[in-house]
Amino acid sequence: MDIVLIAPASMFASFTFRWTLAVCFVLLFQSVVVSGIFWWNTSHYAASMIELSVVEECGDLKSLPLASLLRTIAVRGDQDLHRKRYVALFDPDGTVIAGNLARIPAGLPVDGAAHQSLVDRSKPVAALDTGIVSACHDVAGRTLLVGRDLDELDDLGSLVIRAIGLAAIPAAFIAMLGGALLAAQSQRRLGQAERITRQVMAGNLSERIPVSASRDTFGRLVSNVNMMLDRIETLVAEVRGVGDDIAHQLKTPLTRLRAGLERAILHSVGHDDLLVASEQAIREIDEAQEIIAALLRIREIEVSARTSHFRPLHVARVVRDAVELYAAKAEESRVMLSFETDIDPVIPCDADLLMEAIANLIDNAIKFSPAGGTVSVSLRQDGPRFALLRVADQGPGVPPGERSEVFHRFYRSARDNRVPGVGLGLSLVAAIATLHGIVVNFDDAAPGCIVIARLPLCFADRRLDEASVGAHPVIASRRPRLQAGRP
Repeated sequence: MDIVLIAPASMFASFTFRWTLAVCFVLLFQSVVVSGIFWWNTSHYAASMIELSVVEECGDLKSLPLASLLRTIAVRGDQDLHRKRYVALFDPDGTVIAGNLARIPAGLPVDGAAHQSLVDRSKPVAALDTGIVSACHDVAGRTLLVGRDLDELDDLGSLVIRAIGLAAIPAAFIAMLGGALLAAQSQRRLGQAERITRQVMAGNLSERIPVSASRDTFGRLVSNVNMMLDRIETLVAEVRGVGDDIAHQLKTPLTRLRAGLERAILHSVGHDDLLVASEQAIREIDEAQEIIAALLRIREIEVSARTSHFRPLHVARVVRDAVELYAAKAEESRVMLSFETDIDPVIPCDADLLMEAIANLIDNAIKFSPAGGTVSVSLRQDGPRFALLRVADQGPGVPPGERSEVFHRFYRSARDNRVPGVGLGLSLVAAIATLHGIVVNFDDAAPGCIVIARLPLCFADRRLDEASVGAHPVIASRRPRLQAGRP
């Protein structure tokens, strides 16, 4: 299979950099919107203050005597250095008497209220301006006009726009710089991950991605990827080991089969000799088929994970059926087999698989117990949520150093080579236990071995009736699919 290497993307094409730019534009847009709202509120408030000011000023000036009014108009005109204020007095016919306006704006109502209008300034230079003005009559019927230029509001808008520009440029630069730095850091970390993944794809499964001290999202992802690589390495090693073990385990019966057939061909002198050789060949073939069937059975359980077949089941009935199934074998081996329980717990399980696992444990115990020994099976409560299944024998036991190895396929202790078996029974038990959430441990029986299986019970709030809680459907004449052997 060809491995296609994808060229790493540039820093500016990275997701981090593009995301930072997007955030930058969003923040700039937010700044523009906020500044616009601020400008609108401020200008509206300033216009309201100007309107209130010109109305009050017009009301104050119209009550002054003519001489005082003319003097006030002259003083205010001289003080208006920035040409922001309007004040003028007109005759009833519209002729200007004093002030800095040439005429009354057309259409301006003389009602003492503030209005926005186009005014004709006459002093210090003639000009048309837009302002807020208020016109009112004095006691003699003359028209007094007071106003304010709107340049202040325009200046405020220009100030807001300049502030946005001055703030946006450095903010955008800082955001882009930060995005570039973040993108460079992400690119560096992704580059490390890409190099490691290329090495893994090339077959070096021992490589791992460096994990940084910071437990950020990328760090957690790297940790999960490393755990996945650990699992993949373990599975690949198991597959390779199983392949070697299968070749080794099948080699022995096949070699014996070939040798037996050759001897039969060379040395057989009659029908009886050929019959004996044929029977021996069939036994060797059965042994090879047993190995293959056991491996396929384990694979079937591990791959299918058929929890959909789980039903609430009285586990004591399953254990009792398994004990009855092996009573004849125990008697044949001169081993006393017993079962004790004072509970009848209900567990969610696949009845066939659970029966198969328990049968393998009992078969193991009988097989390794000496003549005259005892195999005791018990089922006890372990708190409100668990039950303990114990299978104790008086055999050689399992050394503490080998207890983590006995579930590996084809594992057999060197001191137990005289006992029939291929080392797949406990592998099958482990697969079934994993599927059911059962924890299996070993303990010393002094002498012998105790296998302890911790079974999870149905939850207390689950309502069970006789229709949903079934007895074990496997009849007592059924044998397990594998005659298991302890290591």
